[in-house]
Amino acid sequence: MGCNRNGKQEEVNVVFNMNDKKTRKIFSTIVIVLVVLAMVVPMILGSLLSIF
Repeated sequence: MGCNRNGKQEEVNVVFNMNDKKTRKIFSTIVIVLVVLAMVVPMILGSLLSIF
């Protein structure tokens, strides 16, 4: 890898090729799933714990 001013950005692009539409779609899908789980899991746990 070349050492340039934005070396960190180049390193990120090597790990996650964000210019690739397929990779970007997979990455955004993972983020959306995590956000939905973060909202749903506490509601389910709260309702289960209130029953007992």
